[in-house]
Amino acid sequence: MRSFKINKPSNQPVFCFFLFLFFVLIADAQNYGATDKITIVKMFNGQQAWNSAVLTINEPCGYPKTEGCGKPIKGQYPFDTKRQYNSGTTFMTHENYTILLKANGSISQVQPNSSNRIKLTNGNEAHSPKGVVRIVAEKSRDLTKSIIINGKNVSAKMKTTEFWVDTRGEQTKFSPVEGTISIVEKVPVTVGFNKFQDQTEDRERARNATYPVRTERSGGQAAYSTGTQSAKNFNSVDDAIFKINEYLKQNSSYMYPEELAETYILLGEFYLNKDQYQNAITCFDYSAEIYTVIDPTGLNALEAELFLAEAQIYSGDPDGIVAVKETIEELLENLGYYYEEYVYAGEVEEYDIQRDYCYELVDALDLVGWAYDLINNEPEADKYYQAAANYPCQD
Repeated sequence: MRSFKINKPSNQPVFCFFLFLFFVLIADAQNYGATDKITIVKMFNGQQAWNSAVLTINEPCGYPKTEGCGKPIKGQYPFDTKRQYNSGTTFMTHENYTILLKANGSISQVQPNSSNRIKLTNGNEAHSPKGVVRIVAEKSRDLTKSIIINGKNVSAKMKTTEFWVDTRGEQTKFSPVEGTISIVEKVPVTVGFNKFQDQTEDRERARNATYPVRTERSGGQAAYSTGTQSAKNFNSVDDAIFKINEYLKQNSSYMYPEELAETYILLGEFYLNKDQYQNAITCFDYSAEIYTVIDPTGLNALEAELFLAEAQIYSGDPDGIVAVKETIEELLENLGYYYEEYVYAGEVEEYDIQRDYCYELVDALDLVGWAYDLINNEPEADKYYQAAANYPCQD
C-alpha cells in the first residue's frame, strides 16, 4: 500500500506549506459560520494561494436549480466564497490544485488528485473522501452533531480533532494530528470459526455478516490502517444472540450511533436465522432509525431498510413489500450517481478515485439485486447481481 507520511516532510518548503495550511484550516474553521451549504474557502496551485482551480464538481440539483447540476463538470473554477453548493456535492481536484471546503462544522483540505463528497443532514456531516484529504473540526461547533467519515467497510467519527485520511491503497489509512478520532471497522463474523452468511431461502446471494470494532487514535499516535482486525467468532447462533444482547446491556450507553446501528443489524441477522421475525424487526427498525438521522440516503441506511423490510415480509406484514419498492427507487438514484462518478473518474484517469467509486457501485448493485430478490423479481435481481460481479473491484 502506498503511504502518505505527514510527519516526515521531504523538504523544508513543503513542510512550511503544510504548516501554513494548518493555520489556514484553523482560522477558517473559526471564522466561517455554520451553514447548510458547502463553500470553497481557499484555492492553491502548488504552494501558492490561487484565484482559480481545475476541478470537477458534481452538485445535486436543488431549488432553485443551478446550471449544470446533477452531473460532473470539469473546468477552471474561479475562487468565489459567495458560491455555495448543495449538500451531497462531490469536489474532485486535478493536476497541482488543492482546495479547502467549509461545511457546517469542519474544514476539509482536498489534496491534488483527490475528492470529497459532503452530505449535510440534521446538522450532521457525512464525508466520503477519496485520495488524500485532511479534515479539521472547529472547536466551537455543536458537539451534539456528528462528523462522520465513510470508507470501504469503515466509518470514523470525530468531534474536536484534526487528521488525514488516505484511501489510495487497498485499505484506508487514518493519521491523527490533534484530538481523537474513533474508527469503526466492519470485521467478518464466524460461527464455530466458519464464515457466517445471512442466507435466507428467497435470497439468491448471501451477505457476509460483519461486526463493528472500534479503535481510538489520538494525535501523536501511529497511523491506523484498516484490514488488520481479526474476525469476530461465536460458538453458535444462540451463543451470538446471548453475547450480543449482554454486550448491548452493558455498553450501549458508551457506543457511538454507527456502532449501535451495525451491532443491531448483526443481532437482527442472527434472529432472522432463527426465524424470530419480531425480534429481528425490532433490531432492524432501530438500526434504520439511527442511520436515517446520520445519512438517510446513504447505502448503510438503505441496507438497514431492506433488512427491516425482509423481516416484515417473512413475518407476513404487507408493509415490507411496499418498503422494498420505495427503497429500490432510492437505491437506483444512488446507483446512477456512483456509476456516473466511476465512469468519469476513469475518463480523467483518476484511477485511485475510480477504484473507490467501484466499491460503492458494487455495493449499490448488490443491494438492488437483493431488493428485487425480496419481491421475487428474479430476472431483475440476476441482472444487478451479474453487473456487480463484472466490476474489477468485486471481492
